[in-house]
Amino acid sequence: MSSCIISVENPRNPIAQGHQVSL
Repeated sequence: MSSCIISVENPRNPIAQGHQVSL
């Protein structure tokens, strides 16, 4: 779940966007 928090902090990362979509 920590990865989800990091994704929110780094919206520029393509992987982070993928996590946000999954949420």
